[in-house]
Amino acid sequence: MSNISDLIKEHTVVVDEGSGVLIQPMTGEYSYILTAKHNILVDYEDSESATKVLADITITTISGDNLQVNDIYRHQSLDIAVIRIDCYKTELKIYPYQGHLSSVDDIWLYGYPGRLRLKSPLVKEWIEKYDLVLHESSLSTVTFRNRESALYVEVKGFSGGGIFYVNEIKGQYFLAGIENKMSSHGEYVDRIVGIPIVAFDGLLKENNLAPLKPLHLAGFKYLSDQILPEKYYEHLADFEWNDFLHVINLLKTILKDQVENINISPLDILKNDIQNLKVNNQDIADLENKELWGALLELMILNSLKDNENYDDFELNTDINRLLKKYRIIYINSDKGWKANYEAIVTTKIENLDEDGKVIVIVGRGASLGVEAFIPKESLLHVVDSISNANGKYNDIDNALYNNPIRYPVIDWLSLHHQCLFVVGKEFMSSRFRDDNIKLLKQKYQPYLDAQGHDNG
Repeated sequence: MSNISDLIKEHTVVVDEGSGVLIQPMTGEYSYILTAKHNILVDYEDSESATKVLADITITTISGDNLQVNDIYRHQSLDIAVIRIDCYKTELKIYPYQGHLSSVDDIWLYGYPGRLRLKSPLVKEWIEKYDLVLHESSLSTVTFRNRESALYVEVKGFSGGGIFYVNEIKGQYFLAGIENKMSSHGEYVDRIVGIPIVAFDGLLKENNLAPLKPLHLAGFKYLSDQILPEKYYEHLADFEWNDFLHVINLLKTILKDQVENINISPLDILKNDIQNLKVNNQDIADLENKELWGALLELMILNSLKDNENYDDFELNTDINRLLKKYRIIYINSDKGWKANYEAIVTTKIENLDEDGKVIVIVGRGASLGVEAFIPKESLLHVVDSISNANGKYNDIDNALYNNPIRYPVIDWLSLHHQCLFVVGKEFMSSRFRDDNIKLLKQKYQPYLDAQGHDNG
């Protein structure tokens, strides 16, 4: 994983005398710079002032590159603006924080104070970070205490800079808002004021602009290269990689030919079927994770594979409603295996599954080596049944864990791939013909994914 601080710096840009945050919305056509409105006004002290001529606004990245401004959208009353740049930034990875900040959270402010711009011609030498503590918040404003008070002149230039929520232990990083002013103009400043990221939603909607959501939520076509990523199998080295990758590339080729036929987007599924994907009190941001939707795309193609033997006649089944009746997806954003997340798995509601349905657990970085694709039922029946074991924000009886006796076969998704594809990679060397390899894939996966597959106990 990239260093979080370095990643944030790649998102932080200079906007004339202020700062801004470069972010990729849910479109492949353009990117945004979120900033304070006063940075793009002719008179920054007058909120009613005219907007600067586009050519007079200089946007500079930390590497020193200038970005061309294509349009500006300013909020009528709040001190925020969106600058559109007509380029697609694939490397942008930070998205809005959807939780509620608390005083115990790690909150970082990044920007380009003016005093540092005088000391070096290199933009990378201008950037600075402050550690903040939440003081108070509302829908339109949020106030922080700077852990170390700073001179007013030292903070000037941060306006428009990103306020980031960071959880270094989990490797999480989100944009929580942008800084737009200091609470006072005295010599020292220990209160910094910002505007929460949710305030930008209305401005984007008002101007028919793409929302601040990951690009892959716009369509499965943005995920066709994400299936069977290298991290699934990087620990394996006992077979010929060229032949093994030949089969993975075959699946990716099949998918690319079919993915345009998927007439529903991940965002549509989230809106309509979130309860069939959510795990207890899971953060919504986890359900926007690319790993979940890449795995769902893998399931779609492998589920369709069961009913197709001829490559030329292959047709991807895009009936998402039916798919979610056959399989309950439990996705947990974690680097640990299913045993470490046992409680979340056995307490997830699965009552909407068909009688012959299956539960698919997607958790962890790699396969649980030595574990069959089906998780033994006896390993899942030690359900916590104490009503005093509460779950959620409020530790009371109304939030007691949902006691769900597992009666469906439970599949560890990465162990399934390990069982059916990775450890038998050499078998695919026997034939380079597409149809033969498809038949072999079907032979491996069908006993697990078929409606009449094995029981797990």
